[in-house]
Amino acid sequence: MVLGAEKRRHPRISVEWPGVILTPGSLMSVIVNNISIGGAFVHCFKEPVHDEPLRMVIKAPPREELLLVTAEMVWSNLDITNVTSSGIGVRFTRVFGDNHKFLSETVSEHLNMVFNKEPSKN
Repeated sequence: MVLGAEKRRHPRISVEWPGVILTPGSLMSVIVNNISIGGAFVHCFKEPVHDEPLRMVIKAPPREELLLVTAEMVWSNLDITNVTSSGIGVRFTRVFGDNHKFLSETVSEHLNMVFNKEPSKN
């Protein structure tokens, strides 16, 4: 897969969250470099087997619970030289438990800080 036109629906924030991608027969350590409620850029050195959904476990500090999602790989820049960060783009197909709320609040709070606004109170 190669890079395509920008198709994001949700704003992303920069993070450095460790995680793993689980596929049948493999476990791959990764770093999530940016994330939204709909997907993420995942820094890695090889493409995971992606003919089935990717199960991801992400440690989102300072949260104690792990972030559990299922995703599909939508693009990769691993075959392109001279990129600043190699990895894959994933679209979340399922976000488990209260993780969707956590992602939404985290992205919102970060964007409010960036734009010097007060965090929204829900």
